[in-house]
Amino acid sequence: MDPVVRAAFASVILERRLQLNLSQKEVAQRSGYSEEYIGKLERREHTASLTAAVMVSTGLEKDPTDTLNDVRAKMLLFKWLEGKDPEAADF
Repeated sequence: MDPVVRAAFASVILERRLQLNLSQKEVAQRSGYSEEYIGKLERREHTASLTAAVMVSTGLEKDPTDTLNDVRAKMLLFKWLEGKDPEAADF
């Protein structure tokens, strides 16, 4: 299930960042994380902790509850990743 959640979260935060026309660096500054970490979240190289999900959502000017609801909705799109190598970053 982890690759599915990771892919859905990556998709949600990338879409939101692009909607706001922000760079990864700007999201990092707003959320208190490094630019590298934001990039790894977007590339599905890391799974965000609950704290990170809340802080990144806030940095993206989005209610964390809405972010999690969006992630849950997108999980169906990435169901095909279930059971795949969690280190793989293939969409």
